[in-house]
Amino acid sequence: ICQNKIGSEGGTALVEAIKISNLESISIGKNLVLPIKGELDSPTLDASNQDIDPGYVIILAWWLSTPASAVLASLTLDQNGIFGELWPDGSCKEADKYVEESTPLLDAIKMSNLTSLSLSKTGMGPKICSRLATSFSAVLASLNLSGNSLTGATAKYGDAASYGWENVDSKMEGFVALCAVLSRLTEVNLSDCRLGPASTVEVAKV
Repeated sequence: ICQNKIGSEGGTALVEAIKISNLESISIGKNLVLPIKGELDSPTLDASNQDIDPGYVIILAWWLSTPASAVLASLTLDQNGIFGELWPDGSCKEADKYVEESTPLLDAIKMSNLTSLSLSKTGMGPKICSRLATSFSAVLASLNLSGNSLTGATAKYGDAASYGWENVDSKMEGFVALCAVLSRLTEVNLSDCRLGPASTVEVAKV
């Protein structure tokens, strides 16, 4: 089912069909193969730059709750429009566009055995940042959020490369909540998250 725009409705329908099927695996995104029968053959899964949109997120979230993913300890989802809409070059067009659609994934992450999670450049904004703060797995140790505007920064005139960023630290609530739980981790990457003075103060409290 890879390389299709299946949407959240399609993803939900497919999950229900897969549950009662005899499929051994399913391909989502560009060419990401997820085993259904048996187990993943590695504790790491790199699903970066796979065009995983809200429809595929539904399938991925369900898969994370199955025995097939039991061995998974490290998940990389970089450069996918999971939480917000991305431009073709991978930059963020609209952060937090898929707040509700991504809820099943955050729930699955919380119930998983992941020790390492990378969500770089996934369209995350202040709203998802707040939800992520309550979605850490019990054993999570490493988290990469680089390339996401976590405190409300937007590209000035729609062109950050030419004009920089504005509205930095304009929406702090979610980031404050996130910083309150970051001390549980041993490694955190917040590079290029468009943080300003106020958010830096929160990081210093960790």
